[in-house]
Amino acid sequence: MNTTRYDLETIAALFSHCPVLERLDVPGYHSATDIQKMARAIATSCPKLKHLYHSYSGQDPLATMLISLIAAMAQDTLVSLEYSGAEDEDQRLATSLERHLRSLKKIDMLCCYHMESRSIQTILLGCQQLEMLAIEGCYDPREIWLAEAIAQQWASTRIRHLSIEINIGSLEELRKGTVYSRPLPIVFEDSEVDRMRQLKRLYQQLGSLVELEYLNLRIAVDVGARDEQDNYLDFRNFSFPCLMALRDERTGRPGYLHLLAGWKSLKTLRGSFSADTEETRLKIDQDVYQHADSQVLLTLTV
Repeated sequence: MNTTRYDLETIAALFSHCPVLERLDVPGYHSATDIQKMARAIATSCPKLKHLYHSYSGQDPLATMLISLIAAMAQDTLVSLEYSGAEDEDQRLATSLERHLRSLKKIDMLCCYHMESRSIQTILLGCQQLEMLAIEGCYDPREIWLAEAIAQQWASTRIRHLSIEINIGSLEELRKGTVYSRPLPIVFEDSEVDRMRQLKRLYQQLGSLVELEYLNLRIAVDVGARDEQDNYLDFRNFSFPCLMALRDERTGRPGYLHLLAGWKSLKTLRGSFSADTEETRLKIDQDVYQHADSQVLLTLTV
């Protein structure tokens, strides 16, 4: 719907005839004075509304209409949100979603321009029924910091589809080489101890998602980062430290693969699990995985 062609009264009258509407492609709205009234009119006329879709619009770049509608809907009625081109620098979107933490099952944000770490944390720590969370994009930050990802247990253990980016801090040590190239027993440096403790908690959290079917977990890499040969780096050039290896207490080799033993339903694994990294080459049996070209798709054999 192109709302610029109609006045508030006309649009409100239209929605008054849609009392059983469940899904809405939320338009941008150009009149700042009418947005709140419009949102209330839609929410009142369409009490069964539970699925929202919105695509970035130059008319409404901050998604004011979408956020106003989410806030106007009755508490805990929004079930799914698909937002293409999401931008939430001021956490207004995350704040509006707090009204629906008990009902939200699906949040899909593709082509995401910007998403604050605290916004992602709000979703993970608050959405009790969450089954799908996808936050994907490029260029601007849209990752959750490791410390905020593990601050508390995630609210939902029903997640089946998860696609997020984790900022684990400086990647300088990972670029120097894997810990598995060190002599046994492997001892972490002081600068590594705290991060490995936090990473272990993250791996434990991921392992508790026993209904997980699809995982795209990426290490956040600064835009423009390059290696010694001046090649651009991205999440494909790194692997989550010690995650895809079994520990060996006898030799002192660390590994956290055992924490993922509950992934009986996992079908697809993407992200920073490339079979091309030094750590993966050293410690993973290549017969377990199928490496699919540039997609860096690892299909787990279960």
